Amino acid sequence: MDSTSTDGQKFIAYLIKRISAFLKEKFSVYVKKEVFNLISLIADFPVSSGMGQEYSKFSKLKNQTVFDSLEPSLNYVKKMHFPMKSRELKPQSNEAQNFLVIVEAFLNMAIITKNLRVFRHLYQIIREHETTFEQTLKDSIKIIVSQQINILPKEEFVSRVSKFIVEFKNKNLDQSICDNIRWAIA
Repeated sequence: MDSTSTDGQKFIAYLIKRISAFLKEKFSVYVKKEVFNLISLIADFPVSSGMGQEYSKFSKLKNQTVFDSLEPSLNYVKKMHFPMKSRELKPQSNEAQNFLVIVEAFLNMAIITKNLRVFRHLYQIIREHETTFEQTLKDSIKIIVSQQINILPKEEFVSRVSKFIVEFKNKNLDQSICDNIRWAIA
């Protein structure tokens, strides 16, 4: 099915609606991880603004994608499973296991979609000093960067990475001196 056809857009709008509702329910994080994989596969599909009243809430921006439409739901999952500080989680606790599964789901999504914007959902924990999953994060970033280098023209790659770094270094995004790795480096 063509994702730009009317039927394709109706189906995409239906998927967005169902996925959005599903992510807000209290299902197992392992099931949600698989839903993140589904989102990863359709993340770049366009969402049409001409789908009528029923679908218009998902397409407020021009050139919006499925990922853009589902960002509020991804934020909801993040709020549901991310602690204020990951290092305060008790190892082997249910909360710690759920947190790690959702972090892994976000990292897998970043790798599959090759979209650095996925990391915005992880900024809070990326900036933490002494995180428990630092090596996994580094490995994921290396994979994404190597994928981006291989598929993008040099100028576009430099532009995307530069934008990501500028956004990451933006001190207005958070002010926590003790929990911000950027402050620890400085």
